[in-house]
Amino acid sequence: MLWLQKNISDCLCFSILTPSIGLPFVHSSNLVNLLNSPHPLTASLIQECRQKSGLEQAEFIKHHDIPVSQETFIRWEVGKIAVPIGILLLLNLITSVTPVGVINAPNQQQ
Repeated sequence: MLWLQKNISDCLCFSILTPSIGLPFVHSSNLVNLLNSPHPLTASLIQECRQKSGLEQAEFIKHHDIPVSQETFIRWEVGKIAVPIGILLLLNLITSVTPVGVINAPNQQQ
């Protein structure tokens, strides 16, 4: 699970839909570059999705009606900028879930 925490009282939880091992597959030649990038997780998700589709970047963008330039898409794939959550949801790479058993306890003063 990927937890994206906006602040202590407001958490968003996303479950990553990945291969059976539970981690995005990254070709070994790209692994070092991705790990050194600021956003390796979203980069590997979008890169794997496009590569599995067999489409070139421009074709992938058009096929999925992604409102982005190819230059920005390249930055996503190399991990220079994070892929927005809305795009990951659009491509079914993540899904929103509600955490079970999360209790919001009132603030207690000592």
